[in-house]
Amino acid sequence: MTKDKIIIAGDIHGDVGLFAIKLKRNQIENAHIIHVGDFGIGFFEDHEYPKLLKPLHKFLAESNSHLYVIRGNHDDPGYFNTRKTIGGYDNIELLPDYTVLELLGKKILLVGGAVSIDRIDRYNTSIPTWWKNETFYLNENFAYETYDAVVTHTRPPISGLFGINNFVKSMMVADKDLEQDLKIENEDMDKLYQLTKPKHWFFGHFHESATAFVENTKFRCVDCHEAYMYHYTE
Repeated sequence: MTKDKIIIAGDIHGDVGLFAIKLKRNQIENAHIIHVGDFGIGFFEDHEYPKLLKPLHKFLAESNSHLYVIRGNHDDPGYFNTRKTIGGYDNIELLPDYTVLELLGKKILLVGGAVSIDRIDRYNTSIPTWWKNETFYLNENFAYETYDAVVTHTRPPISGLFGINNFVKSMMVADKDLEQDLKIENEDMDKLYQLTKPKHWFFGHFHESATAFVENTKFRCVDCHEAYMYHYTE
């Protein structure tokens, strides 16, 4: 059976069971599902993934759907070096940065990563939950094309969405490098926008649903566990 829709899914932070339940409640089927990162990869031992992901795999198999995951700042970048499946399930796929998918006539660029504003609390834990190479990086040597959509974990500030709020400012007091690192990330994200200027731009990270329009691009932030319909073919 062919797939007829593209769904953009929000952060889940390791709550895979609830994610599967929400997809089922939304009657998602025959879908390419793109996850915007903060899936929770790296917060569990490798041997735990087959059991942890089994309900999601079962739902995807029964609904004729496929899940693509980019890395967020709460995902271990080491799992995303190459395009690969996880947990032994061929319908759950991790994507490296600068993967291009062509789905249902749509060309989509996917790039993960973001700076963790809570990283200072995750530096020294018994099990590593922060990774130095978590952040988005701009590949200026990539052969950019025209895209129908770009999917990232965080957003370009040019979207006008989610500036520096009081909570982020409070984290900057304790983390002296945070302000500069966010500045670099913001500048590079805006450069990515200038290099691509797609019709649609999807991201998560901020745990809200929000929409903005800039030039000819529609920016859409998807909330945690949200399943947003991007494209549907009759």
